Formats: sequence, C-alpha cells, structure tokens
Amino acid sequence: MATIEQSIEVNAPLRAVYNQWTQFEDFPKFMEGVKEVRQSASRGRAAAAPGTPAW
Repeated sequence: MATIEQSIEVNAPLRAVYNQWTQFEDFPKFMEGVKEVRQSASRGRAAAAPGTPAW
C-alpha cells in the first residue's frame, strides 16, 4: 500500500480546525480525488480513486 504524506500549516484556532476535520462528509468539498464520504455511528466509508476505503 502506498503512503502519501504532506503537511501544511493552518492559521486557525485548534478547536475550529478539529471541528472541521471531524466533519468527514465535507471532505469532497476540499480534498481532491474524494468523491463521497458517508459516516454512520460505528463505521465510515469514502469513495476515492482508485478504490473505496472503509474504516
């Protein structure tokens, strides 16, 4: 499995960044290659090229 690592610096309060990052269903709005993310109470699923990872 390939690993892609990248880091950026975000100039925003930690709480605001964390709150946004945990809104998984918003990922397609700002993450290239992510088509859809659905989260249920205990599982998550993301549609992204070339496969569909689940967690």
